[in-house]
Amino acid sequence: MTVFAIMNGKGGVGKTTICAGLSRALGLAGKDVALVDSDPQGSMQDLAGENAEQSITIYTIERTQLAAQIPRLTNEIVIIDGTAKAADLAKKTIAVADIIIIPVTPSPLDVWATSDIVGMIQDRMDELSGTGQTLKAYFLVNRAIGNSKLSKSIAKTLAGYGFPVLKSRLVSRTAHPNSQLTGQTPLDTQPNGLAARELRALRDEVLAMLA
Repeated sequence: MTVFAIMNGKGGVGKTTICAGLSRALGLAGKDVALVDSDPQGSMQDLAGENAEQSITIYTIERTQLAAQIPRLTNEIVIIDGTAKAADLAKKTIAVADIIIIPVTPSPLDVWATSDIVGMIQDRMDELSGTGQTLKAYFLVNRAIGNSKLSKSIAKTLAGYGFPVLKSRLVSRTAHPNSQLTGQTPLDTQPNGLAARELRALRDEVLAMLA
């Protein structure tokens, strides 16, 4: 089992949308995926409630219980949605993850706001040094505005934090909120569209991490 955490201490960066789209893309590729909703708002559960036919298993686990409950799961890939502004709770998510994806929108303010979560991840990496366990972290530019210079410059700035920036980017497209009205993703509603293509590109990068 590989545990991914999609996390950023700042709200409004699209964590739940990424979790929904990535898990659906992995499921369509034949992977056994479970989503863990650790967000008190229960956004993932709300989304799933709009689509009785969705096939991804979703668990609701409080962050204080992640360390006890995650090892009991038997899925091939587990994706945790949600983090916390409180450092102690964010650390509990980091502690159970194998790979962390940090979504960042192309805004200087959002980039600067990642410094706290980056510091916590780096601390965890230091703790694991020499133990045989590893933790990897990547940035994902989300809600990019086409091929704007800002999006490209943000990616360069993020690289300065020491974590790789994924080549795939998710552009701000109405296909995401439109599909969520029925508890789906662009892979279901517009499988040949640009949003679906971007989700498949993200999926391929994630699968490469597992190779």
